[in-house]
Amino acid sequence: MWKTYHLNKRKKGFKIENIACEYLKNNGYEIIERNFHCGRYGEIDIIAKKDNQIVFIEVRSLNKIEPSKTITLKKLKKFENCINFYISRFPIENYKIEIIIIQNEDVIYHGEVEI
Repeated sequence: MWKTYHLNKRKKGFKIENIACEYLKNNGYEIIERNFHCGRYGEIDIIAKKDNQIVFIEVRSLNKIEPSKTITLKKLKKFENCINFYISRFPIENYKIEIIIIQNEDVIYHGEVEI
């Protein structure tokens, strides 16, 4: 049962990330990498580039939760650690962090996040 739940969750995650990637491409972003694994810190959903700036993007699915509650302080810290992990391997200076929230296969929020 756990295995089925995990596979369904992964499949749903891939689906919403596809929606996010299409949205980003339509808005002038170049997708560099998806699901960049950061060891024990987790992963970065999408790494993109726009206007010569690297953009680290967290994609969230919104069901019955308010958008402000989709990202916890713990999740932001893990995301920051992932970004530092990426930068330690691929040095960059100019980057920003964004979040995309998807509900019912529609992007309902896209914006920059400050950590």
